[in-house]
Amino acid sequence: MKRLWLLFLVVTTGWISNAHSQPVGYLHLTAAQLPAKLFVDSLSVPPARDTLLALSPGTHRIRATTPFRADWLLRDFQRSVRIKALDTTTVAIVFPRYFFLSSQPEGAFVRAANAVLGRTPLLANWETLKNTPVRLEKRGYLSRQIRLQNPNEKRLIIRLKKDPGYWKRFNQLLQKKRLQRKRLRWGAAGTGGAALASGVAAYFLKKKANAAYDTYLKTPFPDKIQTYYNRAQRYDTYAGTTYLIFEINLISSAILLLLTMGK
Repeated sequence: MKRLWLLFLVVTTGWISNAHSQPVGYLHLTAAQLPAKLFVDSLSVPPARDTLLALSPGTHRIRATTPFRADWLLRDFQRSVRIKALDTTTVAIVFPRYFFLSSQPEGAFVRAANAVLGRTPLLANWETLKNTPVRLEKRGYLSRQIRLQNPNEKRLIIRLKKDPGYWKRFNQLLQKKRLQRKRLRWGAAGTGGAALASGVAAYFLKKKANAAYDTYLKTPFPDKIQTYYNRAQRYDTYAGTTYLIFEINLISSAILLLLTMGK
């Protein structure tokens, strides 16, 4: 029995010594502004301006809550860091500061490092853009590039100037479209009037053809039968031709009206 207890004590002591001999890494946290709360992974750490923690090697997540809860343009600090064994990793806690970026007129594209961040008005991160040229672009206005200067500015308004060349081309194109629309309207009116006239003519010619055919059927004079038949056939041909003209003009008028609406 004594031997068993002695063996257990030797094994336990060896395991504890091995556990304590495993290498660790160090995380050095600095903060210009004292966080309200500080967490490393799920562990709560007492907030301090200078903190040194011994952690196991691997990836750890840091989260620091801002003490300025009244200022909703400030956000909590969050970052993942990789700790190496027997090495010290220093992380400066800087709370992300946001601001409103607006333009006059609004709706300008905001680009930074060839990436489109969105359109104005835009809520932007100061820490991300402070060392990056920011470019505002809007159709009809000259592009403008700026660099952020004041970190305490909560709203930045950029005024864009009109591009004279663009608006000149725009007005020329607008006048051209108006002229095209006017011509299409006149064309639709002309073909519509022609359709109306040819439709009325086709109606009366058809009536005359029917009357001539009735006369052909009822005539008692054999020498007049061919004459009345030829007359009925001629009026029927005229009626068919004018009806075809009516359909062509009606379709043309409808197409021109659709084109006018499209312009």
